[in-house]
Amino acid sequence: MLFSDAMERIKKAGFKFGQDRWETWVRCGLMERAERIEGTNSYGFRLERWEKLKRLVSIDSQLFGRRFPEAVAYYAALWGIDVPPDLVADYMIKGIYTFYRTMRRRIIQQSNGKLDPRMLVESDIFKLAKKGASDTMKIVPKIRNPIKRMMLRQFVETLTFMSMCIIYDVKASRSLVGVVRSISNGIFTAATAALGARLLRKVIERERWRFVDPDMGNNKILEEVRAAQRDHPELILRACRDSGLVFAASIRGFGLEEEQSKGRPPNDATGTARENARALYAMIPMTSAFFLTMILDNPKDPFLMLLRRDEGADFEAQIRRLDRITEWQRRRLEKRP
Repeated sequence: MLFSDAMERIKKAGFKFGQDRWETWVRCGLMERAERIEGTNSYGFRLERWEKLKRLVSIDSQLFGRRFPEAVAYYAALWGIDVPPDLVADYMIKGIYTFYRTMRRRIIQQSNGKLDPRMLVESDIFKLAKKGASDTMKIVPKIRNPIKRMMLRQFVETLTFMSMCIIYDVKASRSLVGVVRSISNGIFTAATAALGARLLRKVIERERWRFVDPDMGNNKILEEVRAAQRDHPELILRACRDSGLVFAASIRGFGLEEEQSKGRPPNDATGTARENARALYAMIPMTSAFFLTMILDNPKDPFLMLLRRDEGADFEAQIRRLDRITEWQRRRLEKRP
C-alpha cells in the first residue's frame, strides 16, 4: 500500500494521526520507515506493516491523556504486538511512579486531608478500598447482569484493599491470600484458585517489600523492571502479554466488551470521572510488573502455563464459569414466591 494512501485512509477513518506523529514513531523505533516501491519514486507498506500501523493508530486514539510513543508501545505489548521493549519498560517505570503518586493524592483527597499515607491503619484502608471500588465502578461500562456486577465490585474492593495494605506496609488482621482466595473460588475452579493463591502467598505475603511505596521503604519492583529491561528485555514483553491476556479474558468474561463500545472513552471523561480513570490507568503498568515478578520467580509456574494456553482461551473458559453460576442464581430468584 502507498504511504500517501495509508495516511489518507487513516484520516478518513477519523483518527488524528499525521506526519508529525508518524515521524516520532519512526525515530523511536515504534514503526519502520515506509519502503521505496521497486521501479517507482513512491513509498509504501507491506500488508503486515500496514496492519500493525492500523492497530497502533487505533490504540493511540484510545489512550488517556497525552499520547506518548511509550504509552502506545506499552498498550500494544498488552495485545502481543511486536514493539521495542525499551519503550515498554520506560512506560512501565513511569506508570509505576505515577501509580504511587496517584494513590497518595487520592488518599489525601478522599479523607479531606485527614489521613497521612504513612500513618494508615487497617480500618482506614478498608474505608478507602470501598470508596475506591465505588469510584472504579462508576467509570466501568454498566454490566447488565447484577450478579456479575456485584462480583466485579467485590473483586475490585478486595484488590484495592490488598494493594493498599502492601503498598503502605499495613499488616492486615486477616490473610490477604485468604481474602483473594474466597473470591477466586467463586469465579475459578478450586484447582485454578489454589494455583493463584500459591503465587500470591509467595509474591505478596513473603515478598511484600517488592511493592512498598518508594517514599516509605526499599521498593524492589522498580529495580527488577530496570534489570529486566537491561538484561532480559523479552521478559518485559512477556509480562505485558500475560497481563493483557488477563485483561482481555476478564473483559469478555464479565460481559464488558459489548458495553464498552457504547460508552465514552476515558479520555473524554471530566471531573471526578477523569480522576477515577487516571487512577485506573495508573494501576495497569503495576499489574504487568506483578506478572514480571511471577516470571522471575518461576517462569514455568502452572498458573502462567494455564494463562498462556491458546492465547488465554483456557483462562477465559475458567472465567466463563460465571455464566453458569449467574444463570443458576437467576433461576433460583425466579423460583422465589
